Amino acid sequence: MIARTDLVFVRCTADGRTLLGPTSREQGARWVGAYAPHAEAWELILVASCQCCGSLDVVVRAGVQHRCERHRDRNPCLVDGCRRTIAAGRNELADDQSICGAHWRRYVPPGSPLRRTYNRFFRLARRHGWTPGLIRRFERFWTGMAARVRRQAAEGFVDQREIDRLFGWSEAA
Repeated sequence: MIARTDLVFVRCTADGRTLLGPTSREQGARWVGAYAPHAEAWELILVASCQCCGSLDVVVRAGVQHRCERHRDRNPCLVDGCRRTIAAGRNELADDQSICGAHWRRYVPPGSPLRRTYNRFFRLARRHGWTPGLIRRFERFWTGMAARVRRQAAEGFVDQREIDRLFGWSEAA
């Protein structure tokens, strides 16, 4: 996601004038503290930006999801900083429903326990249909898998075999 959540406008609560923005939260708070005689008479308003590209020209507002004209029917990859998008299709706009192909292959590789579990849900659905219980279990699994993929992308991957080799733990004792 590329959403720019740090941009704000500075607005006067008395008459609704917007005096500064879009600017960063820190700069807006400094401006209010330094130039405004009564700090309580000012508020910082978050700027809506496209969650796919960060553009300030937002045309679609679906709840907390914001999109520009170019990404009207697209969802961003759930990995922070990824600029790839996926068609929303029948689904609603969301920022945690899709993983681009490159990140899918990297963080959920074929044969991994995550991929096997993911495929198992679809085998069960083919046999028994998407029952409410299976949907609930899948949503819980997807939420956990999305959090794991985000964490691995942000923190990096720990290769236990490489650590064992470096410390000499891989040889039989």
